[in-house]
Amino acid sequence: MSDPETRQHETVVEIPAPIEDVWNAITQASEVPHHLRKATERGPALDFYLEAKGSVTVLRLVHSGFLNTAEWDGEYNGTKAGWPIYFRILTHALTRHRGAVAHNMDLYGMSDEPIERVREKLAALAPGGAKWWIWPEQNDAMVHVAAMAMGPKTMVWVNIATYGLSEEQAEGIRKEWQGRLDQALPGTASETCHG
Repeated sequence: MSDPETRQHETVVEIPAPIEDVWNAITQASEVPHHLRKATERGPALDFYLEAKGSVTVLRLVHSGFLNTAEWDGEYNGTKAGWPIYFRILTHALTRHRGAVAHNMDLYGMSDEPIERVREKLAALAPGGAKWWIWPEQNDAMVHVAAMAMGPKTMVWVNIATYGLSEEQAEGIRKEWQGRLDQALPGTASETCHG
């Protein structure tokens, strides 16, 4: 029975890779590769469940413990939308770049412009206005762009995952995208996270 004061969401993906490879991509823990729980001090917990089905691994994530209040809506909605994206990146890495050095970079920013206008500007930066694409000229790098309402502001997010590129090459791509965002959305306060 679930707690009425909290909520959770679930994401499931099938990855055409052995269960051991999927396990090693999400953790370095040496326990049996079927369940991993990561709890946080502030409440939400992540439960990863892996199941082998022939040559495919089914990865199911339950992200739980979000308070059922308006203050938690942004994090709840953001992670619910974000996990499918990260699972797409994981699948791409395991099926096309297994064993390659990977760099995962997130660019975040806050804009005062309305979400519709921010989405238009992000679409202008993407091939064919896509929300995500594979970048063949950068060794199959994968790029995602998104905008999300955060109260009166709009959060901007760009994720770039590179494979088989040096740290300097990945940093060059990050700087290129930071420049694109600065030009498209001037005055947007931003920060970078590397994974």
